[in-house]
Amino acid sequence: MTTVAVVGATGRLGTQIVRVVESMDGFEIVARLNSQSDLSEMDRADLVIDVTRHDVSIAVVDRAVSNGQRVLVGTSGWSSAAIEAKSLPSTANVVFIPNFSVGSTVATHVSALVARYIPNARIDETHHVNKVDAPSGTSTHTAEAIAAARAATPNQPAKPGDHIVAGVPITSHRLPDAIAEQLVTFTGNGETVTIGHETTSRDSYDSGIAAAILFTATTAGVTVGLDRVLGIR
Repeated sequence: MTTVAVVGATGRLGTQIVRVVESMDGFEIVARLNSQSDLSEMDRADLVIDVTRHDVSIAVVDRAVSNGQRVLVGTSGWSSAAIEAKSLPSTANVVFIPNFSVGSTVATHVSALVARYIPNARIDETHHVNKVDAPSGTSTHTAEAIAAARAATPNQPAKPGDHIVAGVPITSHRLPDAIAEQLVTFTGNGETVTIGHETTSRDSYDSGIAAAILFTATTAGVTVGLDRVLGIR
């Protein structure tokens, strides 16, 4: 039996993760931490799942790695640069998941394929008005995947207010009735390619959450992205 601590257990994603873990054979939740909890409550678990804020997440990851615990991070803010700057030890077993949606993960992978041939790209992303970070972890991850795949220098002007991640302009929208939506637009010589994904129910995250938990329970080292978990790349 793998024991699990969920940090951020009372939030929207945390509540969903608790439900998924409780439905999985071989896993048992032994700690559910909220904003008032002391992080020491997570110490007795084999696997720590972090869905908090980035500043809290740093402390959670530090403590879990120091304890030799496995960590699944679903908190936004962990860009490639932030993970690299963390300089996690070789003994760390940490999995960073920007988005638990299988469909969104596939859309990001396809965006990287298009970027090889059409380098001019921009991202429009929409989330619920209560999402505190912008751009989202998903759009940041997509921008980094596009930048890594491009063979040519892009020529994509930014709009006022855009965020620039890895050279990719991102426009962030926050609306009261939204869950998650991302539209990647590539412009070429007389043609446009668009790759869109919309989350219409949070239940769509369940399969990705379960896959990430199983992966984190057995993998070694540092892994970034649900695409790695699913074997897409």
